[in-house]
Amino acid sequence: MDLVQVDNRSPQYLTRVAFDLSFFVLVGVILFNVITGLMVDTFSSLREEAAERADSLSNECFVCGFRCRADVRLATQDLMIRAHSDAL
Repeated sequence: MDLVQVDNRSPQYLTRVAFDLSFFVLVGVILFNVITGLMVDTFSSLREEAAERADSLSNECFVCGFRCRADVRLATQDLMIRAHSDAL
């Protein structure tokens, strides 16, 4: 298949330039959106993992893994610390 040479004085020149530019712009925009979507999705999953980790660190006992409710957290943590200290 041979490339068609279009002279800049021919009537097809402007349509060919418009077609080529629109093709490259559309392909570039689509690729940019795909790459941006992948990055946003990756960062949002990292943010969710960090939030889960922070929740786990603040609401679970390190030794036994029991979860504490927010309204009884301080009393429960004190009791767990005493129980784990006595066990050692």
